Amino acid sequence: MIRIRTAQALDDLADMLIRRVQQLHHQGQEALKEYREQHQEQTDALIALLGQIVSDWQTNETPEQRLTTLTARIGDKAETIRAQCEAHMGYTGNNYLPFLPALFRSHRKTCCRWHRTRITKPRSALNKNYRTRKHPYSASVKRSG
Repeated sequence: MIRIRTAQALDDLADMLIRRVQQLHHQGQEALKEYREQHQEQTDALIALLGQIVSDWQTNETPEQRLTTLTARIGDKAETIRAQCEAHMGYTGNNYLPFLPALFRSHRKTCCRWHRTRITKPRSALNKNYRTRKHPYSASVKRSG
């Protein structure tokens, strides 16, 4: 009876853990959605800049004209533009994973504590009879070596 209750309690804990992890992933997806809404203007500006650069590239015929126009368009903002692009690329493809560590941080201590309570015996003690049991096919399997 105690084993059945223990197994039920462990199943309930596993269900609670699964629900909590799903909830944290949903919160991560919501954080990504909020991030995109907050950075929509910046993303639109980067796309507009790319469109202007391509347009300038097509309208200028010589490499010197293209380079002069490109230099005038980007100017001293090159490092800022590159940093904005790299920041945006971290969240492409519905990648909400960068938001998860902050969400899991408050649960880390609880998870570690629970994990420590689950480790009561080393695995070798749990399987002490493993080596003495015969494999059902041991008679038919020839050992090499």
